[in-house]
Formats: sequence, C-alpha cells, structure tokens
Amino acid sequence: MVAIPYYDTTWQDSLTATGAAVGREDEAGAMVTTLEERISAVQAGSKPGPTSLSVIGETYGDCCFSAARGTPLSAILEGAGFTRPAAQDVDVKDGDFSVVPISPEGIGEHDADLVVVPEGQFYDADAVLSQPVFQSLPAAREGRVLQVDGDIWFGNFAFAVHWITTDLEAVAQNGAAATVGLPGDALARWAEFRADVGT
Repeated sequence: MVAIPYYDTTWQDSLTATGAAVGREDEAGAMVTTLEERISAVQAGSKPGPTSLSVIGETYGDCCFSAARGTPLSAILEGAGFTRPAAQDVDVKDGDFSVVPISPEGIGEHDADLVVVPEGQFYDADAVLSQPVFQSLPAAREGRVLQVDGDIWFGNFAFAVHWITTDLEAVAQNGAAATVGLPGDALARWAEFRADVGT
C-alpha cells in the first residue's frame, strides 16, 4: 500500500507522488507542466472579468470557511492572477485542513469583485446565501455571486485542477455570468481533461 499526500501538500506534489507510485513519473511531470501553463494562461486582471475573488463555503453546520493560504485552491487562484480578500490571505491549520474560519458576523470582510460559493455533497450553498451579512455584501446586492461544484473545487487531484482552471477561464471573461461545470458535465469535462493532458 502506498500513501499519497493529499490534504497537506500541493497538487503538484500529490500528482508527482501518484506518478511515482505507479511508475509513470514522466507522464505526471508532463501533466504538472501542462496544468501549470493552463493556470498561468487565465491571466485574471488582463481580461474583462473580475480581478478579486472570494470563496465562502459552509459544510452543513459549520458556517463558514474559506481556503487558507497554501491550499491547492488558493495556489490555483493566485497562479491564475486572482487576488483574495485580506481576511482570506492567511495561513490557518485546523487538523488536516487549512481553512479560514468565518463567523456569520465576519462575512462582511470577505467581499470581492466576485464571490464564489461552493455547492455539493459536502457544501451547503444555501446556508451561505441566506446569511444576513452575506446578503448585505456589495457583491451579493449587485449579483456578483457564482455557485461552483465544491466537491471539485476543494479537490487536490489533476482532474480537479483542470476543472477549476476551466471554470476560472470562464470567470476571467464573464464574471458572475460565467458558465461553470456542474456534476452533469463530468463526462464532457473528463474528455477535455484527457485531450489537454494527453492521457
């Protein structure tokens, strides 16, 4: 049995370790390069869409949180050129997870050009959207909120990185009007992933 680092490592290191475990180091290295190039090509701030992005999630009873500095998601957002609210640009460790706890009263510190709210098996978007302080955010009042697939956005594997990057490409162009991936798009997104990374 081989233990693959997941929660407490970068997506690059997780992918590299996976490649080494199955004897496909060269393919894993090429995949890392391809994904890094796609992330860099998003170039938020040089396109019509938002330059700052906030992530506010809720996991069924623990309102609320965001991805801390150094997590795979935060690294992808930074690599794509997005800035984050200062309240999310911190390094916080909570057990196996690096998250920024957000109290309902503190949501006001997490506004941005676009606020992303994860939805999914482990993420309750409605619990975030219904918070009175969330509803008072300029982004919420002006319709600059986008729901994404949280089960993918908080993933630390190559397909998740590709999916997030595809979503960010759309966000960089269209902001809250972006068409992002939904669970029903998984097969099409998988085909795009394989075509892009050459598997």
